[in-house]
Amino acid sequence: MANTNKKEGMMIDVQSLTTEKEIKEMIKALEMGKQNANRNVLLFKIGISTGLRVGDIVKLKVSDVKGKSSFKIREGKTKKERSVHLNAIMADIADYTESINEEGYLFPSRKDDSHIATTQAYRILVAAGELIGRQTSELTS
Repeated sequence: MANTNKKEGMMIDVQSLTTEKEIKEMIKALEMGKQNANRNVLLFKIGISTGLRVGDIVKLKVSDVKGKSSFKIREGKTKKERSVHLNAIMADIADYTESINEEGYLFPSRKDDSHIATTQAYRILVAAGELIGRQTSELTS
């Protein structure tokens, strides 16, 4: 079954990844990216491991996750506080954050001192989804 998301003028019909094989294919597609493959894979893994929305993920700081098995976050959309567990991806986080400034964003922008935009994160995921045939359509409205 497809989930339909509308984000900043784009209507995206996203096919859910339901098996371990599909998730591995998505990770492989993200790794094939020319730039920032490690960043893109971690972005995806945090999403599938925690269930956080992209808007909450891109705002994470290195200090929020480095060396931690869990942390608390106030979700942007619901404003609810929840505990997020990272046990399954701690090694991935450790590898990725090894050479990143601990005071900075986990997914920093190349343009300024901010984080990548949610639209950029969606573009990354949409492109990888298209590589594995999981993105069914993208329409600008």
